[in-house]
Amino acid sequence: MSRDDGPLAHAWAYFNLHASQRITIFNYFVVFSGILTTGLAAAIQAPPRLAVVGVALGLLLCLLSFLFWQLDRRTSFLIKHAEDAIKLQEPVGARLMTEEVVKTADAKKDEGLWTYGKVFRSIFLVMAIVGLAGAIVSGLRGSGRLSWEDPKPPRQLARPDYNGEPAPVQSSPRETDVSAPEVRTPERPGNAERQTR
Repeated sequence: MSRDDGPLAHAWAYFNLHASQRITIFNYFVVFSGILTTGLAAAIQAPPRLAVVGVALGLLLCLLSFLFWQLDRRTSFLIKHAEDAIKLQEPVGARLMTEEVVKTADAKKDEGLWTYGKVFRSIFLVMAIVGLAGAIVSGLRGSGRLSWEDPKPPRQLARPDYNGEPAPVQSSPRETDVSAPEVRTPERPGNAERQTR
């Protein structure tokens, strides 16, 4: 570049700074959201007493997605600001920024091309939904409305005996008393008289 390219070089440096900053911010989001999602999955599978941890992690993931979306909006604005400055200073034979805007618009219309912004926004939205869903599931587990454990078998009710009071339930035939009941023979009046004589 010659000395006359000073404004263009400045615009390119400004563009390069914020373009690389945007990718760096997104990389941080991937790392932090991955950590929170792993913790959220562990909290959902943990005992219900730890449900409050799952709710906190889920809400934190929603907040993180929102904040990084706002940071991405800011860096995207600064990048477009640099692009506008570059368009004014580009040499006639290499109007990259000017032609890129038109070609991108045509590709979006004809081929359904997604921009960086659309991809990033979609990922932020998905992670926010994951965080909200994880917070709701953790809340339901904490309140006892949702459980991963198998339901306990129903308890066998005690059968009432002839007095109307519940009798103990015998679980197996081995525990039952198989001895014969004691049989009493009625005494004859003549036998009692003989014994008293």
